[in-house]
Amino acid sequence: MNTSSGLRPYVMELSRSKEIILMSDYLPLLLLALCPVGMGLMMWVMMRKPQPSGSGGDNATLQAQERQVAALRTEVDQLRIQQRPVPENRLE
Repeated sequence: MNTSSGLRPYVMELSRSKEIILMSDYLPLLLLALCPVGMGLMMWVMMRKPQPSGSGGDNATLQAQERQVAALRTEVDQLRIQQRPVPENRLE
């Protein structure tokens, strides 16, 4: 006696009337909801990471960058001076 073939029409009839809700009916909705939930979880984990406190290495890096910016500004000023046209003395 094959019981699976005898139950199959009954299960099909119940699924058509939506009395039995199959997991495959919810799979697209589950996948759609999983993406934003995962993104939110990743953002929450990243925000909870301990932030490094201000250390001497950061201050030294900042001072080195300030010196480099000052040197570049001096170089730009010198180049601007070199590009100025020399006034011509015309005696007419």
